[in-house]
Amino acid sequence: MTVWRGVLAGVMLIVLLGAGGCYHMRLMPVPLESVEFKSRQPVDRAVAEFEKRLLQDGFLLDTVDTTGGVILTSYRFFFNDTSSGMPAGGRDYYYRLRVRVVADGKGSAVQLIPCDLELRTFYVYDEAGKLDTLKKRYPYEVYPGMFELDYLKKELQRVKELLVAEKWQG
Repeated sequence: MTVWRGVLAGVMLIVLLGAGGCYHMRLMPVPLESVEFKSRQPVDRAVAEFEKRLLQDGFLLDTVDTTGGVILTSYRFFFNDTSSGMPAGGRDYYYRLRVRVVADGKGSAVQLIPCDLELRTFYVYDEAGKLDTLKKRYPYEVYPGMFELDYLKKELQRVKELLVAEKWQG
């Protein structure tokens, strides 16, 4: 009997160690990775161009500081996860983006920093013949195990490609 308990304990340990890499098992939020690149433009021109490109891409901007080199966007939807186990309609991923531009030689160093990552879900249920809607928001800092961060990495790469385009960099 003790041999079976030892085998069972060993199997459980292996499963727990293997599942530790799964985002569903994440108990604490990990720092969100930023993306960096260089621009040949000075800070003020780079910020003005990034502002224009972000607006054209559908971002809403909360703050634009041309002299300080910072752009902060409003929340933006970027992915809908409809994989198995998700609520009807899936989970909608939203984030805010901070673009930080600092002088670097004759050009600028640019950092795309994701902030305020959250999931939004919409539940519709029938109670005594009545249709109700429940909307929930899940901030990353509170519910880190609900987030697949690869979706955010892909979105940041997409925004980087949008801002890096060579035609305006001289």
